[in-house]
Amino acid sequence: MFEAKDILKQVELKPKMTIADLGAGSGFFTIPLAKEVGKDGLIYAVDLIAESLELVEEKAKNEKLFNIKTLVCDLEKEKIKIKDEICDLVLLVNVLYLIEKKEPVIKEVNRILKPKSQAIFIEWEPEKIVFKTEIYPVSKNDLQKIIEKNNFKKIKEFSPSQFHYGLIYEKI
Repeated sequence: MFEAKDILKQVELKPKMTIADLGAGSGFFTIPLAKEVGKDGLIYAVDLIAESLELVEEKAKNEKLFNIKTLVCDLEKEKIKIKDEICDLVLLVNVLYLIEKKEPVIKEVNRILKPKSQAIFIEWEPEKIVFKTEIYPVSKNDLQKIIEKNNFKKIKEFSPSQFHYGLIYEKI
């Protein structure tokens, strides 16, 4: 589908960054991010499924990465246990199509991001999604409207795969 390193090339990653990977799953992005930000950086791996985060912890231990904090959170129903304006970057990859009410999640992204910091959104193109049950796909235009009305400006669009669209926004 796509490679984590190709997606992460879309933004400038630096040592000591604090990054939230929302919908981290088993760590597809979390582990490479932890390596990039180094021992003085911090990655929040946030997911609804505790078992997925246990896999992240196991991978981190095997790779001797001690800069990952896992958080179980239902993005649709609760506030993320991350302080206001401490993240240098937030990633949401294949997350919003699973969430019916997207705007509260975007507001949370805004809350945890530092001013002038970026968020990466990657979502399924609605017409190319391969499964159709219990999902809420969102078109690129509709998602852009939600993001932009919540204090973000678009930096760029990119195409991570033939099935997805990618957006990078900066908090104003």
